[in-house]
Amino acid sequence: MRKERYAVWGEHEPDINNLFIAPHLFPKPDGMHWRTFEERCWRMMERESRYFAALRYRLDLGRL
Repeated sequence: MRKERYAVWGEHEPDINNLFIAPHLFPKPDGMHWRTFEERCWRMMERESRYFAALRYRLDLGRL
């Protein structure tokens, strides 16, 4: 997930490693079309939400 973020914003964007910040909250990079930016953000948000859902499930199982 972080590799995808680096591909879009690079390493120099503040808080790029913070996966609790949704990708659509970061600014659109210069030179990227809005449609491309929105598609990439959408894919990242879907992937991250699936990851956190699986993580939440694993953490809930640990409480049993």
